[in-house]
Amino acid sequence: MVRVDFVSLTEAFNAWAQETFTLMPLEQIAIDGKSIKASLSDYDSAYQDFVSVVSALSVAQGVVVGLESMRNHQKGEIKTVEMLLDKLQLKGVCFSLDALHTQKNSRANHQ
Repeated sequence: MVRVDFVSLTEAFNAWAQETFTLMPLEQIAIDGKSIKASLSDYDSAYQDFVSVVSALSVAQGVVVGLESMRNHQKGEIKTVEMLLDKLQLKGVCFSLDALHTQKNSRANHQ
């Protein structure tokens, strides 16, 4: 998994998902990040590096409608979610995210 080009993978997936799925008004989109187990390097040091993927899931349809990847030393989950929302340009839907995204200084335009 370390050799997977996650940027290309997520771009291809997002293009496919946008062509394949239509979201309904007020549809719930659950967003969460998960680390990719096989991508961990330097497991025995304080500077571990791994890849995570943030996904946007349509709860009603049970399908992922968008992905964004990140390396833990390059950007955090909050920034990655902001990038995913910018790419997806979803309007009129309801987002649910975990408590990590309730921080005071998060970007105001995604509230």
